Amino acid sequence: MNDEHTERRYLLYFLLSWGLPTLVIIILVIVLLGGYSWSIHSVYGLVRGDVRRFGSEQC
Repeated sequence: MNDEHTERRYLLYFLLSWGLPTLVIIILVIVLLGGYSWSIHSVYGLVRGDVRRFGSEQC
């Protein structure tokens, strides 16, 4: 059996699995940079999982 709409489903799943998280990260960056005046380094640390948000502590 061949489902002719299988490729459309794969495209939808691919877009949902990569598109939604990417959209959330982009909105987070825009809000933090514009609305809260965070520096790009603080936002990058938040997105990448760095617990030192403001970078004032040295390792």
